Amino acid sequence: MSRTRRNFTAQFKAKLVLEVLKGEKDINTIATENNIQPNLLRNWKKEFLDNASVVAKLASINRTSIYYKGTPVSDEELECKRIIDRLHTDNPTWGARQMSSQLKQRGYKIGRRKARRYMDEMGINPVYPKPNLSKRLK
Repeated sequence: MSRTRRNFTAQFKAKLVLEVLKGEKDINTIATENNIQPNLLRNWKKEFLDNASVVAKLASINRTSIYYKGTPVSDEELECKRIIDRLHTDNPTWGARQMSSQLKQRGYKIGRRKARRYMDEMGINPVYPKPNLSKRLK
């Protein structure tokens, strides 16, 4: 009583591995739904992740970005960024220290460094006189 060996296509394997990586279902559930062994699915996942570094190298992206799952932006951060944008429009000379002070007056616990990070993420830079490098120093 011999059983014929099943061959799986690369698309089928990739579809199942991506479903495992999404994390919505565990490996055992996906394996039973598709009538395969969980160990086979684990091997496919391992092979996929091993090859992911090669794909990342070919695509010129950092390998850790393949595994990274970002966190959503909080409502407080969005509100702080909205206030910073409005304050910068009204007072373009204010830097991170003044933005931090203004946010603290409005009840947000934001320090100078976090205000600077928010401003950098938004592309906001204070306007102030810079050195005139075209003139000779005396």
